[in-house]
Formats: sequence, structure tokens, C-alpha cells
Amino acid sequence: MFISLIITALFVSFAWEIPAASAAKSTGSITTQTKAATSTKPRKKHKRKFKKYVAPSQDDLHIESIPLSLRISDEVAAAVAKNDIDDAIRLIRTEPPSSRALTFLKSMESIEDFKKDKKVPKVERNLFYRNLGISYHNLFLFLKRKGMENPDLYKNAIKYYKKSLKTLSPSEKTDGWILIAEITAQNGGTGEAKKIFEKLDLETVNDSPHSLENIAAYYAAIGEKKMAIETLKRAIVLDPEGITIWLSIGDDFLPIENEPEFKELKKK
Repeated sequence: MFISLIITALFVSFAWEIPAASAAKSTGSITTQTKAATSTKPRKKHKRKFKKYVAPSQDDLHIESIPLSLRISDEVAAAVAKNDIDDAIRLIRTEPPSSRALTFLKSMESIEDFKKDKKVPKVERNLFYRNLGISYHNLFLFLKRKGMENPDLYKNAIKYYKKSLKTLSPSEKTDGWILIAEITAQNGGTGEAKKIFEKLDLETVNDSPHSLENIAAYYAAIGEKKMAIETLKRAIVLDPEGITIWLSIGDDFLPIENEPEFKELKKK
């Protein structure tokens, strides 16, 4: 799914800071590398304050002093599978820092914060809902890689993607339906996904690298490997850094990640 949209517009601020000196170390964890976490005061319960929704820059997810991707433990995945997102947040904060871990932490926090305060910004409500859908989509694919399932992740991704479709421009609506077709295919609904996709006017998104990436992920999910690779190449031409970063962070291209051409694209 992409979902590289999450790189540029997630409505939740950082949950931790990664000081340059300590982040460069290969050992340690996300939690131990924050000022707050170095306190000697015992913490009886994991608590977080609600944060103002902030859209970080792309650089937020590409911190040069940490790896793009490291393996995330099965314990984190198990908590997500049980819908215990708060515990998953606690667990992932003990993981070695990486852009991948940061991406999932941000997804989890956006979901958990919305569950608790239900506040939707008055401005750009549709973008908020789309990014909430993307958060569920990211976690859905994370579990898929682990061989685990949580049907609620798929249902909520669809729910918030559809909420985001109201009062959007034609190109934004098309992109929203691409995401719906993509996750539908990734959930095994190939026939339904094709019906959705065939109705779309793709001319409205031909110059959008993120839309092209989502289209490529859709093709990968329905088994059209050649179309997936060709479309992904077009996306990379338009945004070489952003797209290739996401190929190392996300799970959108799990069906084709062992293809030689895909591996070459990740290196660019």
C-alpha cells in the first residue's frame, strides 16, 4: 500500500527523540535513547499524553544515524494481532531504533490516540482519515509478513479510507480508491479489487509518485509482477529517494520482494 504517504503526512508527532550520538550506536533501544527514558524514577504504567496532530517532514522517517530497517520482534506483532496497541507501543519502544520501527510506532500512536480522544481536526479532515487508514494498512501488512492476522486492521483501513473520500478532488478520490483496491487484493479479494480498479481514471494520478507506487503494490498483490515492476520504475523516476526509502521500510511489495528486478530497484 504505500504507503509512502505516511512519510509525508502522518497526523501524529514523534513519540521519542533520537539523539545523534546515541542513535548511531548499533546497540540499545528506542526507549533507552530518550531523555525521558533515562530517568531513574520507576514507572508503574505506560502512559502517554495526547499530542497535537502534526505532519512531519519526509526527513523525520529517514534519520541517517539509524538503519532504515531492522527486524521487529514477534512480541510486538502478537500484541497488534490481539488489538493491544498500547502494549505494542510499549514493546516497540524497546526495539533497536530504525526507520521501520519509527514508522510502525507512529502508526500505532495515531490509532491509539484517536481511539482515546476521537478528535478529528477541522481542517483537512479527509487527509486525517486517509492517514488513519494508512496506519491500519501498515499494521495489516506488518502482520501479513509475520504470518499473523487481525481482521479489524483490514476493516478499519477500509472504513477510514472510505471516510476520506468525501469532498476530495478527482485525483485524490482516485488515489483513495487505489488504496482500497490495493488492500482488498492484499486481503485475498482479487476479484473485488479488480472490479474497483477497472473503474478508476488513472490519468488523474499519472504524475504522482505515491499514487504510482500504490498502483504498483496493487499489481503485485494480484500477481501482475511485470506491471508492478514497470509501474514502480515510473514512480522512482518521479521521486527516487522517497520511493526507494519506502521499499526498505514498508511491506507493500511482499509478493515480489524476491524478484531480481525488485531487489535492483531497492538499491537505487
